[in-house]
Amino acid sequence: MVVYTFSTIYLSGHCEVNSIVGQPDDYDFKQKEVILFMKLTKANMKKKLGMSDEEIQLVLDYQEAFPSLQDTSKDAVVDGRTLWEELKVQQDFTHWIKKQLEKVDAVEGEDFSVVFENFAQFTQDELKEMSSQQRSAYGVTVEYVLNIDIAKEIAMVTGVAQKMNEETKRLSKLVRKYFIAIEKAIRLAHDWEDTRLESRKLQKHMMRAYEEAYVSEYNRKPRNYGTIQDDVYYVCFDMSAKQLKKELELKYYQAVPEWVEEEIEKALCYTYEKMITFFEMGMLDDKERFNMAVKLFDKKFGGVIEI
Repeated sequence: MVVYTFSTIYLSGHCEVNSIVGQPDDYDFKQKEVILFMKLTKANMKKKLGMSDEEIQLVLDYQEAFPSLQDTSKDAVVDGRTLWEELKVQQDFTHWIKKQLEKVDAVEGEDFSVVFENFAQFTQDELKEMSSQQRSAYGVTVEYVLNIDIAKEIAMVTGVAQKMNEETKRLSKLVRKYFIAIEKAIRLAHDWEDTRLESRKLQKHMMRAYEEAYVSEYNRKPRNYGTIQDDVYYVCFDMSAKQLKKELELKYYQAVPEWVEEEIEKALCYTYEKMITFFEMGMLDDKERFNMAVKLFDKKFGGVIEI
């Protein structure tokens, strides 16, 4: 079995949290060291994470204001001058970047690199040995390449300086507020995933119980797995999977349980559990099983659930 593990949470345009990507037949549902890449789209933030309109707008504003900070890959780097421009700093770039790197205790070779834009025929080592006056005479500029974490830290702290212009202060505050919102989003994503994990586990268990009962009775595997899932949706919502996706405005590849509220998710789990019991009892008569499930569901929830 292939297990995908990831140890670091990167905070930016993609919120990455420990979660489930897929589950092979022998998957242990107690295992949580698998990664889900949940892109912070408006739909995901609102429907899956329950973020407020204000928090959603904050994330969207950040994504628009700081495109250089959106790459979450391990080796992502940010051009210091680009970050300086995005923060709309009015100070001299070289003076500003040196001060920021000192402020965040950045270590050259680990957190950032100095690169000389070489318009003359010199190597980087030769340019490094030159004085700033010599490099200036040759028209060489000094650039700073930052790793993604240091770039984000600089973006957060640069607006704290009293002499910084108001626009830079505003943008730096936007970054700080963004990371607070993302921290909350990660907690919500974990809660969301924990809830959906149970329904996926039960759905898989139901299909396995159905298959075992069918093979035991007819000595062959069934072909109508989709009908069994439709029965669950009819019991809960009086709709087929196709009708439900249309009602929820979902694409064909989007799973229904991932786009319904938590209370509805609990109703699905309840119905999966009852179906599992029926199949383990060998109840293969579709009408009998469906009617029994409806009777129990109505008693528990008072009738079908309105979407």
